Amino acid sequence: MKLRLLAVLPVLAIAACAATPEQPTAEGLVRSPSSQLDQLYLRPAADLPLYDKVVLDPVPVGLRADWIEQRHAYNRFQPMYPPVIDAERVKKDMADLMQAGLGEAFRAAGYEPMALAGPGVLRVSAKVDELFVNAPERVFVARQATRDAGQAKLSLEVRDSASGVVLARIEHFVIAREALRANPADDVSSRMWFDVVFRRFASNCVDAFGAARRTAVSLAQ
Repeated sequence: MKLRLLAVLPVLAIAACAATPEQPTAEGLVRSPSSQLDQLYLRPAADLPLYDKVVLDPVPVGLRADWIEQRHAYNRFQPMYPPVIDAERVKKDMADLMQAGLGEAFRAAGYEPMALAGPGVLRVSAKVDELFVNAPERVFVARQATRDAGQAKLSLEVRDSASGVVLARIEHFVIAREALRANPADDVSSRMWFDVVFRRFASNCVDAFGAARRTAVSLAQ
């Protein structure tokens, strides 16, 4: 009997932990389950249906510290000389791609783009961190082949543009086009695959926020 009781105790402990409600962050956000995003935090008491407009902040992009110095592990047939990489161009390209993806996703969801803050206006701030692009340059002397275009940590914060109150925060790690075998790659293909993952991230963020918005409407009825 004692052995059986000892065997049951860990199960009860796990069940108790699973039943413990998620603790709010310092800003009052609560983690919400998501099958599309690594971390999704929402403000439970936010009156989300009030918002139908959006201001998109410029997207900052940060490179992984070892990006340029490291010989890219997934590359094959690289030239023997170190690649000449215009890091600022890469960052601008990725910022423009993310900005375009966010704009398209919010417009598709019915939000009107705005230039200034105001009542009923969301302020959306996205960020690309630890960006690592496997084939950032066009190579003519020798071919490149990669198993993936690269990776990055993406984040997005949604605020009430008038008060600055945080309504949602999202974080997600992405790998652009992960494949089983190496494929020819250059800056054009890398840009295309990052465009795909940025647009998917933007769409998933808007879907998650929209689901919370619809839930708020149904609870109010």
